[in-house]
Amino acid sequence: MKKLLTKGWAKGIAGILATFFFAAAAACGACTLYLMENGYYVDSLEEIQDQGLRNRAEYYGATVYGLYKRDGEQPWLEEKEEFRYRLLDASGKELAGNYREGKDGGLFHSWEYQEARMDLGVDDAGVWPADAPFEATPKKGVMYYPSRMGVEMYAEEEDPETWSWRCRVPACTVEVYMNRAAALKTYEDDLKFSEAMYGMRAAFPASFAGSLLLTAACLAFLYAAAGRTGDGKEIRAGVLERIPFDVFTCLACLAAGLLINLSIELQWQAEESVRLAVMVFVVLCGWFIGLLYTLSIAVRLKRHEILKGWLSVRILRWCARQMGKAGHMAGVLLRGLPLYGKALAAYALLALAEGILLSACWYDMEVYVMFWMLGKILLALGLAYLILVLHKLQQGGKEIASGNMDYHVDTKYMFWDFEEFGECLNHIRDGLGRAVEDRIKSERFKTELITNVSHDIKTPLTSIISYVDLIKKEEMPTEALREYVEVLDRQSQRLKKLIEDLVEASKASTGNITVQLAECDVQVLLNQSMAEYQEKLEKAGLIPVLKQPDSPVHIRADGRHLWRIFDNLLNNICKYAMPGTRVYLDVTLLDGEARITFRNVSESPLQMDGETLLERFVRGDTSRHTEGSGLGLSIAASLAQLQHGRLELVTDGDLFKVVLVFPAVLPAAYPVKDWGEAAAR
Repeated sequence: MKKLLTKGWAKGIAGILATFFFAAAAACGACTLYLMENGYYVDSLEEIQDQGLRNRAEYYGATVYGLYKRDGEQPWLEEKEEFRYRLLDASGKELAGNYREGKDGGLFHSWEYQEARMDLGVDDAGVWPADAPFEATPKKGVMYYPSRMGVEMYAEEEDPETWSWRCRVPACTVEVYMNRAAALKTYEDDLKFSEAMYGMRAAFPASFAGSLLLTAACLAFLYAAAGRTGDGKEIRAGVLERIPFDVFTCLACLAAGLLINLSIELQWQAEESVRLAVMVFVVLCGWFIGLLYTLSIAVRLKRHEILKGWLSVRILRWCARQMGKAGHMAGVLLRGLPLYGKALAAYALLALAEGILLSACWYDMEVYVMFWMLGKILLALGLAYLILVLHKLQQGGKEIASGNMDYHVDTKYMFWDFEEFGECLNHIRDGLGRAVEDRIKSERFKTELITNVSHDIKTPLTSIISYVDLIKKEEMPTEALREYVEVLDRQSQRLKKLIEDLVEASKASTGNITVQLAECDVQVLLNQSMAEYQEKLEKAGLIPVLKQPDSPVHIRADGRHLWRIFDNLLNNICKYAMPGTRVYLDVTLLDGEARITFRNVSESPLQMDGETLLERFVRGDTSRHTEGSGLGLSIAASLAQLQHGRLELVTDGDLFKVVLVFPAVLPAAYPVKDWGEAAAR
């Protein structure tokens, strides 16, 4: 089998067989379609024969109506044994006919025609042709040549120099009668053909399918053998494969178009035998063109050269290179201009294009309007592009300004100054990112330093506190020595508290604290804190005022850390609030958030804002005469953030106000808005 694929005589025989089987398949397929269209697979033989006679009777009736329309004085149809007719007017009166009662078959079919008006074939001057049935001088309003069956011909003046001849054909009915026995005898040859085709109606589809399969088998052999010669291992290109595939395809399409045009031209001009011969010639030529084309495709696919050497691709690449060079030169020139210069150049080009368009299409307003609308559409697209680019740049500026260091301005489809500005925004983002990273490193270093130093100090401090405690238990020789020991004890305890605050502040800021969130009642925890600080508040001369809703307010928080926040804030109030003033503690629930507010009047003037006071080692007492490390508020803010809340600090003159905000856990029976309003009331 492999040797046959390389033999030329085997390919020739396969080609001849493929052509033969294709012709057989085409013939059998055409016969099958003819039989399907004429009902050979549905109707019986008698019904098919009757349909053929019915078609001939219909043609006979159309001939009768055609004679009636043209001229009733001309000779009518000659008598035929198989067909007879009757021509009736609208009232049923017989105008013409050759039907003989009792000798012809029954009514086979009838056709009704409505009144019709037609233009007659006359020249522009209103003169009848030489073969017209009469000659007349046209006069307005005068009717000419009324026939014996009512057909009227008359003239109408369309303008002062032109007359139009018209015809009015009254409504009529054409009845055709058929003698079936005579018709079967007259068209005996046609009926024999129908009988023969009816007998072979099953053979044609089977022959079509078999011929099609054999054609496919021959084509499969030809496609497998395409390009194989010699030992068959190498696929060699022939003469057709040397032609670029796109040029080869265009030539094949051109040849197919010429064949189709030839068949259409001869279809209306030649006789039936000539038309049949031309159709066979066209089909065979189309088959050979398609066979050569597909065989060439098979060779190209085997050699992987279907897309190689396309002439159109080379032309397009050359055009693209030239356009790229021109665009590069234009880009170099445009980049040298400032932004307003580019805008003026674009406006000048647009004005020049509109001027050229106006001067070229002034005589045809429709073309001018079409190009004008096209220009406006292009201008709208350009403006839309500018708006989108500006929106991208604006969005990038907003994101970077809001602190989103991961945002990147996409400059892929930006040009010229817009691309440069977008890259500048990206560079700003990178610079800010590096600055933030450096600051984070610095903060981390400070935190680690504080933690390590605090740990190193804590060990000797523990020894100092232990020995001071042991000294206190011993008998003091003098009162002064006892006072010295008390001072050491007090300062060592203060230093211990400072170190503990430092460690806790470090852990809170870095998130190294275990947080176990659970649902808790804010009012219960706040009341407990107030009870524990009642004595300290009274000692500091402060009057607490607690306001809270009747309904419980629940949040998800860690009770230990929330207690530490309240402890730091109340301790801060006891230290820095002005004696003899009120301290307000409010609990509200609004818009799904629980808000715990601490307000007091500061004893010392507040000379810094709330954001500064939240920093570590910052105290409201700038003279630093009071006790405290300046870490309480920072620790409270960090702990609130770890519990998904926030701490807001506001100073207004001597007013010191801290607001703790946490997401509230609301009952399912109450919507957020209604519950918040009820709690606020």
